[in-house]
Amino acid sequence: MKRIVAAVLGLMLVSSGVFALDFSGYLKTDWRMLIDGSGRFTYNQNDLDLSLKHDINSGAKVFAEMDLKNLGFATTTELYDLSRYDKTLVSPWTFEIKEAYVDLTGFFLKGLDVRIGKQRITWGTADKFNPTDNINPLDLSDVTDFGKRLGINSIKATYYLGDCYFQGVYVPVFTPAVLPSNYQSLYSFPTTMPVSDTVVLPVSNFANSEFALKAGGKIFGFDSSISYFYGYDCLPLDKTRIINLVPASIEVELEYPKIQVIGLDAAGSIGDVGVWVEAGYFIPEQFDTTACYVPAMFPAETGTKLKDAYTKFTVGADYTFPIVGIYSNIQYCHGFFDERASDIKDYLVASLDKKFFSDKLKLSLSGFFEMDFNGGEYFFPSFTVLPEISYSPFEATEILLGAYFIDSWPNGKFYSSKEGDEMYLKIKYSF
Repeated sequence: MKRIVAAVLGLMLVSSGVFALDFSGYLKTDWRMLIDGSGRFTYNQNDLDLSLKHDINSGAKVFAEMDLKNLGFATTTELYDLSRYDKTLVSPWTFEIKEAYVDLTGFFLKGLDVRIGKQRITWGTADKFNPTDNINPLDLSDVTDFGKRLGINSIKATYYLGDCYFQGVYVPVFTPAVLPSNYQSLYSFPTTMPVSDTVVLPVSNFANSEFALKAGGKIFGFDSSISYFYGYDCLPLDKTRIINLVPASIEVELEYPKIQVIGLDAAGSIGDVGVWVEAGYFIPEQFDTTACYVPAMFPAETGTKLKDAYTKFTVGADYTFPIVGIYSNIQYCHGFFDERASDIKDYLVASLDKKFFSDKLKLSLSGFFEMDFNGGEYFFPSFTVLPEISYSPFEATEILLGAYFIDSWPNGKFYSSKEGDEMYLKIKYSF
């Protein structure tokens, strides 16, 4: 891996002189610590992100973004680990190609643009909570980075006709989502006995390829679009459970549900207020489940987790108060990333920002509230509050200090994370 990274960086440096590549990127460090008096660090990340682009000619260009990341803590368990030439157990790191594609403008037809390669295809008008943004799989490796998604190998063709556009996407091979470190919180597996799991990916053939279509334009001054996605949910569901009675354990097999999504979105302004709405109508392929016992002392249990269509939507608005200069953003979200069908809940997301000293200092306060409209004991079963201070002492430099506080009752969405209050320090320099 080290040789691969060195070769890539060397090739970039040589190419920058030969092919006049344009470079940009950033350096970032991110530290997090529990707010429980223990002073224990939970997150340690250092990034070197590099982007490059090159215009081949007036109708073609290439773009790539790479991330060299030092993430986590030493995992050494014996002296030998400390003596290895490979230092990954002392200083873990990874290398990721986020995007790498070729853009072709006016491809055989005026107004037709084609992008081929690993890319991030962003759909939707809402702020981070986008029920129509289903082409790229979720990247939940950092649960605080809402809406982050992986680049995927695909072909995107967009045809522009006046103020309208028509877009088609083909994804030959399915890519699953990256789960958070506490991925168990996404699944209702028993905690009283050992659980082993097996994830079954769709076979990599044309029949399992993913497709998407979109058409958009201006409607009454609003940027609007209608879309269709045919593919897979990027988060797996448990398909089969084998309950071993002696000794007590559970074997779980998970598969990825096939879905169709019809999407609608619009964004614009009413006076000085920015508004947006986005909705996805999900049509799942029936997903049956089986649970059996070994030895067979009880009959096997069958059920259906997905069958009927369901809807997710986000409605939001933002406004800057002119006298005090406070920016406000509020959204009502019906459906979180991992929720489906009868599991869908409602959330209120809001934030306030105020800048000082020629925009060098920014104070922010955000909140994420789960809402219960079914008459439960608590209207807000769980919530998160995020205060943050951002300071830019020099051009392209940002120092960010913040925290997030989570509270939840037993029936709340984030009950398993309620003891995870953290504070963080992030420093970023862009070039």
